[in-house]
Amino acid sequence: MIAKHWGVCTPRSLIASTLLICTPLAHANQPSWHRLDNAKAQFDEQFQEGDFEACINTGKWMLTALADLPDATPADRGLILARLAEAQQRAGRLEPATQNYAAALELVQSGTSILDDQLEQPTWQYARLLDRIGNVQEAAQQYERALHLHTVNHGLQDLNLADYLLEVSDFYYRNGEAKQARALNAYRVDLLRRHYGMDSLEILPALYDYAETLEKTGDLLGAQAEYRDIMRRIKNTEGRRSPLMIPVVGKLANLFLYNEMYDGYDGVKQARRYYQVMVSLTEENPAAATTTQKVAAYSGLGDYYTLKTNNAEKAAIFYRQAWEHMASDPETSASIDQFFGQPVALNDVPTVHGTGFKYWRDRAQRRGMKRGVVVIRYDVGTDGRMTNVRIAESKPDNFKDFMVLKQLRRFVYRPAINNGHPVVAKDLEYRFEYAYWEQEYLDFQQRGISNIRVARSVAQTD
Repeated sequence: MIAKHWGVCTPRSLIASTLLICTPLAHANQPSWHRLDNAKAQFDEQFQEGDFEACINTGKWMLTALADLPDATPADRGLILARLAEAQQRAGRLEPATQNYAAALELVQSGTSILDDQLEQPTWQYARLLDRIGNVQEAAQQYERALHLHTVNHGLQDLNLADYLLEVSDFYYRNGEAKQARALNAYRVDLLRRHYGMDSLEILPALYDYAETLEKTGDLLGAQAEYRDIMRRIKNTEGRRSPLMIPVVGKLANLFLYNEMYDGYDGVKQARRYYQVMVSLTEENPAAATTTQKVAAYSGLGDYYTLKTNNAEKAAIFYRQAWEHMASDPETSASIDQFFGQPVALNDVPTVHGTGFKYWRDRAQRRGMKRGVVVIRYDVGTDGRMTNVRIAESKPDNFKDFMVLKQLRRFVYRPAINNGHPVVAKDLEYRFEYAYWEQEYLDFQQRGISNIRVARSVAQTD
């Protein structure tokens, strides 16, 4: 019946005719391009509503209909294929979306040029998808290509470039490329300075992003300089008591306290001074200061007295004020146990703290090395110091116990807070994994060092 009514049916025409029957896109007497435009409008509506499965069906129909148009170009097909890939990406169909993005870019490029403006958005979407599925190398190439397309077609000083620079900078930072991340963030700051002016407050978010990138990638002196520049801008524009000062003062306080920075004065005293300023600013601007900022100010002062002066009584006063602020706000009270329920390490011992043993998983076993582990259990008192430290597991026996315990004993914690008061946290566990050569362990045994006796002595010393 279908063949008789529609004439000779190839598979392609059969699909197209079936979709035309089932989909109220247009009447059969309308021009083909007009039917395609209706389908595009329907696709956009479905996409806005989040009905991505319907988008996929509409996108497939558009591809089929486009094949029947004699004046359709490869670029037309590529752009529709890119829209279909975006719908598949949103629907979680990552494999076909990846294939369709790659094919779409080739089609558009073959019908235009390698620098055509129509290539930019599909390239951004393709890069994001590759990043999502973990193809870092290819994602980096597509991100760079997308940036190049934008600068060629819109100029190096286009304001919209700032958001793209932030996105690519974040990608590089997440994948361990600190140098590229800093460079792109610096370019973004320079771009916004040129557009808004050197002292404009419009660029504060970009300055924060750049300073935080420097901090996270280890350039603490550079981060300190950027935070001070932010303070100068706010002071010149809004005054030194502006609520805009609160977050940047907190950033500087954290740098001095937790990283033990030094700038010609006692860094510890600088941290205390900045936290006191932060507390004062939150009290002067109660409507502008957020609960998170108030909690950061008071808990920061508590951390100062815990970490630097071992004054548990004074620290408890500030911890209680931070706890009360958090408990009194309905938006933050639900997170109070997560924030205060467990001890938090205030200092970092890089050789031990936070090790995830990626070296073992990635390389050590292939090189013939063996896996060792030391598990330590301990309590944290109300003063933030470790007590009742003991060795729960050691494989191979006694090998690294002394080293781990010696380093771990340097930790100072913000104590757990219950109902505004510091409490003892019991039976916490720290697991340290490492790789070693068999001969290294044999040499250790032959030296006759009673490692476990020394380790236990360290553990029992308060």
